[in-house]
Amino acid sequence: MTLRPRPPALHEDVIEEDSVSRSWAYNSLTGSLQHKSGMRFSPSNGIQCDGREYKLTADDIEIDEEGLLGVGASGTVWCGRIKSCGTPVAIKSFKVNNSDERKLLLNEVRTLIEAEGCPHLVQWHAGFASQHGGQVNLILELMDRGSLASLKITPETMPPNMLAAISLQVLRGLDHLHSRRLLHNDIKPGNILINQFGDVKVTDFGITAPLESSFCDACRGTQTYIAPEKVEASMKGAGYSYPSDIWSFGIVCYELIAGVHPFARAATIPDLFQLLLDSPEPRLDEACGYPAALCNFVEMCLNRDPAQRATAQELLAHNFIADAASQKELSEWLASLGQRDVSERILR
Repeated sequence: MTLRPRPPALHEDVIEEDSVSRSWAYNSLTGSLQHKSGMRFSPSNGIQCDGREYKLTADDIEIDEEGLLGVGASGTVWCGRIKSCGTPVAIKSFKVNNSDERKLLLNEVRTLIEAEGCPHLVQWHAGFASQHGGQVNLILELMDRGSLASLKITPETMPPNMLAAISLQVLRGLDHLHSRRLLHNDIKPGNILINQFGDVKVTDFGITAPLESSFCDACRGTQTYIAPEKVEASMKGAGYSYPSDIWSFGIVCYELIAGVHPFARAATIPDLFQLLLDSPEPRLDEACGYPAALCNFVEMCLNRDPAQRATAQELLAHNFIADAASQKELSEWLASLGQRDVSERILR
């Protein structure tokens, strides 16, 4: 039997005093948790960072106890609403009882701040700590059609111009991150969200990495979507950078249009890594009916040599993207798939 996660207790949770590292300070009287960078998480004053305050409290939020939206490395996400205005929201709850959990939280908040104003990255309202500091809740915009992973599509129902419309928005989100020296590090269908208006947004920034140097050297991300150079990083200590996001994006495109992961035949993780490093790069074939522009687009993403892989900006200028469906057309196509509106229950 699979145990279903419980909704977060917005008021209650306890942090162990001795679990707070030298980088963090916990005030048991106020329930506030503060990082050495100055970022502060409080039950009553929300989140404070660089002189800015993002304030909501547990009393401002209503959680739908049946509205579990997702469980991932960075936290558990629930459907809810802001009581004062009825706005549906996603509530992402982080445990913060160890250094790894707190690092995921810091990455998420820092990237959400950098993402502000970008229509292709998930936005946030605010956040707050639980009363006793063991949990931090981030209040995010709700993408009411869920993720690409939940789309009921087949190769027969995925027109290339709809894939182009999705790609256009994902690439704009990646370009925003990369222009701010941020590597998303976990592009996959489950981290690409959609709504009824045809908006497509990248989410989940728990392992997003600031590239203060030219590359990362620790392998991060979902294994079935990682780039070959990340395998090299895990084996040889080699580095990787922005092109690794593009490889992951290319795998997503291939999977959406072909209906199967290009390395589906890998039975184990070692098998997958061997395919990543030694097999021919995944390609779509014009002989199978794929448009030439789409085949070239995927080829530009899935080049084993990161230096030869296209950038987000180069892909945005590709003639495959020029044929993208409009956002209205994308919205109508999503509706035709019968995709359930995850906000329906909380709005009733």
